[in-house]
Amino acid sequence: MSDNRDHSEESDSEFDQHFPVRRFLDPVHDYVVFEPRVAAFIDTPQFQRLRYLKQLGTAYFVFPGAAHNRSCSFMPAFSSSHSPNFYILGVGHLARLMVDNLRARQPKLGIDDRDVLCVQIAGLMHDLGHGPFSHVFDNNLVPRLCPGTSWSHEEGSEMMFDSLLEQNPHIELEPSWINFIKDLIRGRPNLTLTHSPAEKPFLFQIVANMENGIDVDKLSPAFDYIARDTVNCGDKCSVSTSRLINSCRVIDNHIAYDYKDFYNVCELFHTRFSLHKRIYHHKTAKAIEYMIVDALCAADPVLHIADKIRKPLEYLFLTDSVVQDIERSHDPALAESRAIIARLRRRQLYKQVDVKVLPVRFKVLWEPHLTPENIAAEAARIPLVEGIDGGQALSPEDIIVDWSTLHMGLKEKDPMQYVKFYTSFVARPHEGSIVLPEIHQEVQIRVFTRDVRIWFKLLPCFARNPARFRRFPASFTVGNVTPPAPPASLPSLTQGGSQTTPSAPVTPRLSGSFEFASPSTIHKSSFAKVPNQFTTIGKSQASPLASARMKRTREANLEESPAARGSPGPTRRKPRLL
Repeated sequence: MSDNRDHSEESDSEFDQHFPVRRFLDPVHDYVVFEPRVAAFIDTPQFQRLRYLKQLGTAYFVFPGAAHNRSCSFMPAFSSSHSPNFYILGVGHLARLMVDNLRARQPKLGIDDRDVLCVQIAGLMHDLGHGPFSHVFDNNLVPRLCPGTSWSHEEGSEMMFDSLLEQNPHIELEPSWINFIKDLIRGRPNLTLTHSPAEKPFLFQIVANMENGIDVDKLSPAFDYIARDTVNCGDKCSVSTSRLINSCRVIDNHIAYDYKDFYNVCELFHTRFSLHKRIYHHKTAKAIEYMIVDALCAADPVLHIADKIRKPLEYLFLTDSVVQDIERSHDPALAESRAIIARLRRRQLYKQVDVKVLPVRFKVLWEPHLTPENIAAEAARIPLVEGIDGGQALSPEDIIVDWSTLHMGLKEKDPMQYVKFYTSFVARPHEGSIVLPEIHQEVQIRVFTRDVRIWFKLLPCFARNPARFRRFPASFTVGNVTPPAPPASLPSLTQGGSQTTPSAPVTPRLSGSFEFASPSTIHKSSFAKVPNQFTTIGKSQASPLASARMKRTREANLEESPAARGSPGPTRRKPRLL
């Protein structure tokens, strides 16, 4: 391992000659600086490709300010004309800030230059594998083109990282460094399990934190993508980047945060959920998402999009511009794709019929029944209103049923249970806050139609289809909840030998409604055990400013006191009774 580091030191001067220090002006992080060895990764075709990928996919069609892509978050300054404006640069910058902070605050952790460099490179490389329209590609398009495949953009990032090193021989990294960077992107040691000495466990929580999701990319509004998305969508980010980065410490190989930032951490999880609810899963953005997926699926026999996810040299040119490639083509085989894109340009969008929100535990009951085929069959049984022409028959191909699971970051788990905090006192349960959610995810069901002419037919079908199974069979159990069967008739009430009936009728529940079980337990905070190992922190790890400031305050108070000036203090008058 030491030989590798000696080799890197010898090659630093060569990189300094060919790759100058790069400075970028970013609207979120101000100026960010990258040293020559990192700048070498930026000036590659694989990295520059991110210019042409929209960060928020189809949300740009709804929120015009969300035009930032994985390349338009920065305004380059003091750099060459082809330098990128990358969102991803912010992740690399923040990864460097966090590891530098830990290195300065806790020298005993043994963080060296090689660790700092690898963490920063991992932050830059972690999203190289995104496809056209970002998450639309791996969440919707790839499953339709390649049913049963487990491909994800993380796998694509590893493929493109290998291709970057192969196609740019001037970038030299030792094999152990390459494996370390790949594991940092994954968020867990895999290729580095046999390294000696072992890699520092807490470093795997910086770029991709698999423990609680708080890393420099995914969740924190104080970190990068949420801060950037809120700014570009006209929202406001309320958590300070520097505060959370400066407060983080490593205790027992876990990254922990100051207990004073408890509410800030709560807020970042809530902000993540709010962005998904209001922006990422906006109904119109979802409708456009399905239009683009339909267009690309229809074009796959000609463009062979599915084959490119395993071929890095072809995947390099697969970007959002694929839509323009289809539009400018005159190939008759792309006529269907061009027609869908033409509808998109004229704002003749797929239309949402209805939406329902329900607990995730009921998804197993709804999903097998709420299908395009069942909804179309229900339409055939509904009599038309007099005076309305039935028109064309309802076809399953015109119906889209969308299932979206929205959560706080860890699906059904409470993410706050997995965040570590440190304090200067013994923390007790619920001292952070008791106003915390008990349920951390939900399922949002939407039905869209590709043909707006049949929208009025679909509306009653969507409501009636779930009504067939809104009352559970007695044997059905979801989790620990067995919904009781309703009584056949309302029993009479007897009071003192006289029979009475209820004064108000019972209102039937809506077909899409379910009764939530009342919380059986109080929220358990992540420091419920007293005492716990995260309630103290050594003086060497604490900020040196606080003690010095308190000392100066005490000295100033003594100098200003009457006793210090040699004069008696003011005479206190006894209160008079009126």
